[in-house]
Amino acid sequence: MRDQVLARRVPVIALLFGIALTAFTLVWVRNAWMSDDAYITLRTVYNVLHGLGPDFNPGERVQSFTHPLWFLLLIPTHALSGEGYYSTLALSFVTSLATLLVLVRYLARTPQQGLFPIALMLLSKTYIDFSSSGLENPLSNFCLALFFILLFAEKNSPRRLLYTTLAAACGTLARFDLILILLPPLGWVTFQVWHANPRARGRVVAALGVGFLPLFVWLLWSSFYYGIILPNTYYAKTPANVPLTMWLEQGANYFLNSLHVDPLTLTVIAFAILLALYKRSPAMVAIALGIVFYLVYVLKNGGDFMSGRFFTAPFFCALIILARANELANWKILVPLGIAACVLGLRSPTPPIFSDETFGATTDAERIALVGADRVSEQRGFYYHWTGLLLNLQNTQQLEQLSEVREGEQARQQPYRVLRTTGLGIRSYYAGPTKYAIDEMALADPFLAWLPRKEGWWIIGHFARCAPIGYARTLNGKVQNPKRVLSKRNWIQDPELAAFYDDLSLLNRGKLWDTKRLWTILKFNMGGYDALRSHVYPCENFWNGKPDPTIAIAQ
Repeated sequence: MRDQVLARRVPVIALLFGIALTAFTLVWVRNAWMSDDAYITLRTVYNVLHGLGPDFNPGERVQSFTHPLWFLLLIPTHALSGEGYYSTLALSFVTSLATLLVLVRYLARTPQQGLFPIALMLLSKTYIDFSSSGLENPLSNFCLALFFILLFAEKNSPRRLLYTTLAAACGTLARFDLILILLPPLGWVTFQVWHANPRARGRVVAALGVGFLPLFVWLLWSSFYYGIILPNTYYAKTPANVPLTMWLEQGANYFLNSLHVDPLTLTVIAFAILLALYKRSPAMVAIALGIVFYLVYVLKNGGDFMSGRFFTAPFFCALIILARANELANWKILVPLGIAACVLGLRSPTPPIFSDETFGATTDAERIALVGADRVSEQRGFYYHWTGLLLNLQNTQQLEQLSEVREGEQARQQPYRVLRTTGLGIRSYYAGPTKYAIDEMALADPFLAWLPRKEGWWIIGHFARCAPIGYARTLNGKVQNPKRVLSKRNWIQDPELAAFYDDLSLLNRGKLWDTKRLWTILKFNMGGYDALRSHVYPCENFWNGKPDPTIAIAQ
């Protein structure tokens, strides 16, 4: 009798899944867009494909991205298509769809528990916004999905631990800070396998070591090639002279902003954490603990300037908890929860299911207004009118109308070598590799990134730097002589910064196997230059090209 009931339900469930997948595809296409930050990585991808090395500015070894695995996947994608825009969005869509299918097929306990997360995805502005954007979020979610399949596996063999650790390593390479989410559940798997194999402890340790090998290899290679183990953007986004209170205040603003523009996402995360604690399942509690670790990290680091971006991974983990909880296998519970989710999702000022080609700002003045008093911006609204997929499918020239694209193409035609800009990604990509692109926030400048921020306007991840007197002249000499480790003269007036600049130039321009360079790598990564992150020095108005020795960095 039960088999007959299930047989009658199969066509209905298949129809519902077909509708859900179609709805996800339509909503994704209507919301898909590209961010400026995505083009920072794409410029490096372009340089790789044209034999210029995995560098942002050719001839200078600087890691300007925080998602190595996403970067590596973009290389063949870009190579096959010959362009960056559509190929990146295609990779984002395929990865997002694969994540959804893995969740439904391998992680949900029942069909209805597979449908419920899809509904929550469609209602979450945060999740839909960053299932495209050109950033690594879709890949992060896919790696998390693969990791959780292994987390819930029943066999406690060293091989299971090997694959779980390998998935954790890939997730960390997709985005380094995901390690905070992954460590608690990985610790639980390690505990299980360790106690289940008392006579094979050596194999357990070996499984951990081999599983983390891809991460170790990348860190070793990047330390050798770039000279510094962490990406340049880490130092650019975390200047030393920012007090903890400022980080925490902005982190709180980030949470409050999300509650206002997307109340569903944080509510689902909180509900899933409470549900995991209620169930007391070790695996579920481990996931919840990872979510908490990550949210504390987001709070402590001030969140992000992109509204909601850092909540996509915790939200996806929350969906895993909901998909695995036996309590949600009953339609009588899911229906009221679904109604509540719809109410919360539709309370967003811009629900993704209603988004179309009219969404977002249409002028530069309107874009500026999207950066609120809380220093958090609606980034999809900021760029959608020009980089939205729906609009570019209707008009193939839509992207070219963006002011950053026009400015980049104009810069490509100019004779000057140094491109000083405020927004680094799109402008530098369209300016081409012959321009040494640098922005005031030092996202791709290893020298300025190491220095303290200057007072004035800021948003999280974007702190302006004041260039030391003589830096402009020295930089110009370096760019004119790209094959030379140092320009003929170092014009930086501050003696400590001048010496630091010389060492840094050896690091990112010297011969890879130079003995002095290898010692300098050790010095950098052992904290030998950390004092300079709070160094006080006179500086010039580098961004307007007019020296002003009266300006000084505030300590």
